Amino acid sequence: MISRNPPKFIVAMKQHRYICRLSITYSDSNNPNSTTKNAHMNLGTIIIRLFPKRVILHESPLSFLELLPQYTIIEDQNKQITVSGSIEAIVSQA
Repeated sequence: MISRNPPKFIVAMKQHRYICRLSITYSDSNNPNSTTKNAHMNLGTIIIRLFPKRVILHESPLSFLELLPQYTIIEDQNKQITVSGSIEAIVSQA
């Protein structure tokens, strides 16, 4: 979850093989006698167009250097990409 109000998430869509943003919106029920609201899931922008087989986090044991964490993302065909920075920074760049 990246936001509580309105609810926003980053989700993996395995059947479509991508990671994207998702938000939830609420609307009034079609029944005028009901006080319930209908929830709707809205898929947003695609962040990563692959579904990783494995993600490896590389951290420096020398914490005093204050290096950014580095991630290696491995796809099904053993293709690898390497990105560095916090998860929030990587997602905001996508």
